[in-house]
Amino acid sequence: MSRKKILVVGDCISGSGLTEVIFNIFRKIKDEYEVTLIGYGEDKSNEIEERCKKLKWKFYRTPLVNKHPIDHWIFWKKFFNNHKFEIVYFNYSSSWNFLPVIFAKKAGTQIVVCHSHNSNYSHRFNNRILMLGLDTLNSIGRKIFDKYADKKVATSKEAAAWMFGKKNLNNIYISINGVDTRKFSFQKNCREYIREKYHLVGKEVIGFVGVLQDRKNPLFALKVFYKIKKRRKNSVMVMIGKGPLLSKIDDEIKRLNLNNSVIQIPYSSEVNKWYSAMDVLLFPSLHEGLPLVLIEAQISGLNIVSSKNISTLAYVNPNVKRVSLKDVNSWANTASNLLNTEFDRSRPLKKIEKFSNDTQAKNIKKILSDKYEKDFTNRHDR
Repeated sequence: MSRKKILVVGDCISGSGLTEVIFNIFRKIKDEYEVTLIGYGEDKSNEIEERCKKLKWKFYRTPLVNKHPIDHWIFWKKFFNNHKFEIVYFNYSSSWNFLPVIFAKKAGTQIVVCHSHNSNYSHRFNNRILMLGLDTLNSIGRKIFDKYADKKVATSKEAAAWMFGKKNLNNIYISINGVDTRKFSFQKNCREYIREKYHLVGKEVIGFVGVLQDRKNPLFALKVFYKIKKRRKNSVMVMIGKGPLLSKIDDEIKRLNLNNSVIQIPYSSEVNKWYSAMDVLLFPSLHEGLPLVLIEAQISGLNIVSSKNISTLAYVNPNVKRVSLKDVNSWANTASNLLNTEFDRSRPLKKIEKFSNDTQAKNIKKILSDKYEKDFTNRHDR
C-alpha cells in the first residue's frame, strides 16, 4: 500500500514549541505518510535539516514573509505548481498569511488542514498603522480559512476563536499538545547531573524556558527573579532560549547587577534534565495556544508560577500557581512560597496522560482520515 503524500508547514525553528509538536506528531505516523516539511521561520542552525534527514523527510524553507513578502508568496505559488500532495497541513499562529492556503487548495489538494497554535500574534508592531493593516489581513484570513480549510484544528478554545472566529467553534477539533511523558518525568539522577555540571549544588534554581520574544515576557521574568534574589541570596536563575530580545536581556541583567546569578543557555537538548534540576519555573507569557513548556514542566512535577493568560486545559498539577502580571511582587512571593513547600515530584499524575504525544498522534491520524466527521462529534469536551 502506497503512502499518502502530506506537506506539513510550520515555523521550523530549533527550540520552538510549535516545531516540537510537529515532530512529536508526524514522526509517529510517518509510516503511513510520505512527509515533506516546509519552514517559514528563520533559523541559522541546521538542526531541523538534520532531524528531517534522519526521518527521511524532504525539507524546504521559504523566504521570510516579514522581510520578503513577495518572494515568499511567489515561492508558494511555484511550489504548488511543481509539487502535488493529497494533504497539506498548515501550522500557524494567526491567519493573516492566508495566500499559501489558497494556493494549496487551488492546486488541487484533496485535504487542507489549518491548525491554530496561538491565541494572539507571535509578534506585534509598535506602529499603529502597521497593526491596523495586520488586523485587517487577519480578519480576511479568518474568512479565507473558513472557506478553504477542509479541516480545522486548534490547541485550545482560545486558539480556535483567535484563528477561526468565535462563531465557528463547533467545526474545530481541539487537539491538546502532546509530549514524550516518559522523557520529561522527574529524574533524580538528572537533577544531580545538571546541578553538578553547572555548579548548582545547594542552590535554589529558578528557571525560564522559551523563545526570547515579547509574548514570552522574559524581561518580566528577570524582574521577578531580581525580587526573589533580594530575599533569597542562594537563588540562581537559568534562562534557556534564544530570540530577538537577547540584547535587551543582557542589558537588563547588567542593570540589575545579576551577572553572577543568571545562567544563559541559547538552546539545550537537555531541557528535560533541566526541568528536573530546577526548583521553580517562571512562565509569564502574555498569550499562548497550549504551551509545550508548561506541559513538559508539569510532567516533571516542577513548581510553576504562571500568568493567567493561558488556557485552563494546560493545568493539571496542584503546584502550578496562576498570578496576574500586574504585580512583580506577587510573583516573587508566590515563587518563594513554592520554594518553602515540599512536593513529591516522583509521584506520577494520572491526568498527565492526556498530554502524551502518542494520544495526540492517534487523534491527528483520525482527523486526517475520512472518519473525521463521524468520530469527533464531542470535540470540545477534550
